[in-house]
Formats: sequence, C-alpha cells, structure tokens
Amino acid sequence: MADYSRPWREFNNITAGICEKFGSASPFGDASIVSGIERIKTQLAAGSTLLFTYASNKGCEFFFVHGGRYQRETIAIDSLQLFCKALAEYQKGGGASRAIFRKRLGELETAISPIMGRIVTTLENNNSSRFVFIPDMLTEGLPIFPAIIASEKLRLRIKDGQFEFLTCPALWEEQGDCIVGKSGLFLSNSEEKLELTESERILVQSAFPPGCCLAHDLNSDVLDFSKPPVNSTGHIHLATHSVPANSFTDPNFVSTSLNMGKNSIWLDSVQRESPKLQFKLVVLNGCNTGTTSNWNLYGKFMTNEKVGLSSVFLLNRRSVVIATQWNEPEIASFTFTSLFYRNLKAQRHGAKAFALAMVDLFELDIEGAVKVFQGILSESLRQDRCKAIAKSASPYPFRSAYSLGMFQCHSLMFK
Repeated sequence: MADYSRPWREFNNITAGICEKFGSASPFGDASIVSGIERIKTQLAAGSTLLFTYASNKGCEFFFVHGGRYQRETIAIDSLQLFCKALAEYQKGGGASRAIFRKRLGELETAISPIMGRIVTTLENNNSSRFVFIPDMLTEGLPIFPAIIASEKLRLRIKDGQFEFLTCPALWEEQGDCIVGKSGLFLSNSEEKLELTESERILVQSAFPPGCCLAHDLNSDVLDFSKPPVNSTGHIHLATHSVPANSFTDPNFVSTSLNMGKNSIWLDSVQRESPKLQFKLVVLNGCNTGTTSNWNLYGKFMTNEKVGLSSVFLLNRRSVVIATQWNEPEIASFTFTSLFYRNLKAQRHGAKAFALAMVDLFELDIEGAVKVFQGILSESLRQDRCKAIAKSASPYPFRSAYSLGMFQCHSLMFK
C-alpha cells in the first residue's frame, strides 16, 4: 500500500529538532529530526516568522521563532479543551450549539490575547514578510489570525504587498510558484440545493477569461482526478456541504460527505493522482474543510500525521489551499468568495489574494456588505440578506473571531 502520509511526518522532525535546539521538551514523544533546520534558518533569514502550537500535559504551548530569537509561552489547557469540545458539538449538531461554540471561541481568544499581543507587537516592529502558523491537530482552530488582521500596521503592509500569513500543516518543499493560471473548475452539487451556489459560481468565473472556468455538478457525474478537466486545471473551487475529517473512522475514507452513496470528493482519489495534478489554487468553500484527523479505526497515530481534505490537496507540492475550520454560514461563504476573487483578479497569487480578502472582510462595514450582496442573483434572497445585515448590532458585521478565524490559507512552507 502506498504510504500517503509520509510527507506529513516531517512536521514531527522539524518540531523535535527545534525543541532539542532550544532545550525544550518535544510535544511528540520520540520523534527525531532528520532534516529541515537549515531550511528554517533560510526562511528566518528571508524574513519569515514561525509560530508552532501544540497541546501538552502542561497546557496549550506557543513556540514563536523570529530572526535569531524565540519565545515560548503557555496557557492553561482548560480553555482549549472547552473550545475543542464545543467545536465537536457544533460540527455535529449546529443549531443551539453554535451559541455555545461562539462563547468558547471568545473565551479562548481572550485567553491567548496577551500572547498574541506580544507576537503582533514583534511583527509590527520587525521587517517580517510572512507569518506562518504551524499547529498540531488540537490547536489548528486557535483564533490566531484575527489578532494579526486587527493590527492596522500589518493591514497596511498586507495592502502594500509586504506581508502575508498562512497555515502550514507540513514543512515540506514546494515545487514551483503559486501564480494561478487562466483555467479553473467550479464544483457544486445540485442535490444539496444551496441557495447561493449559482451566485457564487458567477463570482468565481468572473476572475477568469470567458469560457476558461468550467462548472461541474457532482450530482451528475463522479469527478475522476485522473482525467480532464480536473487533472489539467490550474484552479479548483468547491462550493458544497462538507464534514470534518475527524468524523471518519479512517482518514483514507475522508470525503466531503458522510453519505457513501452520494457523489462527492474523496481524499483517496486525490491522493492517487496528486503528483500529476497541475492546480496551484484550491478553494474548499464548505464547512470544516480545513480540519484534519490524526487517528484511524485502530487508534491514534504514533506520529503527528495530519490527514484531511486541505492537506491532501497540497500533495502535488504546487498549490495553495484555502479552507475553513468550522461550520460556514452560506452568506459568509458568499461574502468571502466575492472579496477573494475580486483580489485574485488584480494579482494571481493565491496567498496574497487571501490576505487581502481577509483585510477587506475585517474592514467591511454594513454599507459595504450591502454592496457585496448585490451579487446575489435572486432578488428575494438579495433583499432578505440586505435587510438582515442592516440590523447587525455591529457596524462591522464580520469583525469577529468567528468570521475571521473561520478561514485559513494552507501552504507548504519552503520553495
């Protein structure tokens, strides 16, 4: 059997090496370093800053490396455990559990606020061009990026093209650049009857030359990653329901659907063809598409392998993957899509377009949101959404950890 998990093991080795270098305990037991320290030194010298996070018996650990320095800090494990429990309930049930999840998310944001304040100050005062968040499975949902985006200095640097931020599930070499080409594929499932799918399709296709972004209905035909158009396209946008990777008893069977009889995207089908796939940007615009799993039917992985839809799309070592960490309201999906593809039109770099879109989301006021909603094709839905946003208690309706922490840009770190 092919060893699909091999590329993700290097995360263990890198982390263990850093812990050994600075005299701190490795969070992953007997993991050992085999390569990577020189790569990290190169990246640090080039202006990158790295934040490793992991859960241990002592608490939630933060290991921040910048330039020739590092800082290690810890918060009590309680707030992370409560957050993870609330997130699991929210992923399963939604509804009433959403309020509990948002409460726990707010408590976690408050708990990490002093640490993030110090990290943001460091980023503001140095010439870092890239902030890389490298979590383990339990800490991948930490609301790290809302604190980054809230900094006016960092937002200005993002707008000037001088700063970007991303999540890195594996420290593995990336091949080529991340410039998005002129071909694309929009994936949806008509069986799901999502209200804003067609409106979202128009937004995506508008970022490509006429006729260059095809639409594929998963309800009509199974997607074969070994055949055109998906094996030759430069961009994939998924607009369907999805479920968290940790819902499956074995990560080899992870899919966008728990319904085995429903056409969907299967992790295994992407894995088999990954070395041949040409895409450089994948937008998984459904619920929980950025979540990972580190266990299977027989128990927890001995290493910190992280398997999920977002990580498997990185296996071609060319792409940037934009994904979500929890349940995504359809209007949030549409709003992010509008802002992201507007920025992608201006410049074809996926990570930079993501950072700019997140700045736009942070700065979007009610009037701006109403303008975005004009892209909704259905007049009745458009009016309903405009009326609802006009009643928002905040003048900036998406300026929250719930909205800003939902989206992450996943990328391999090294070139």
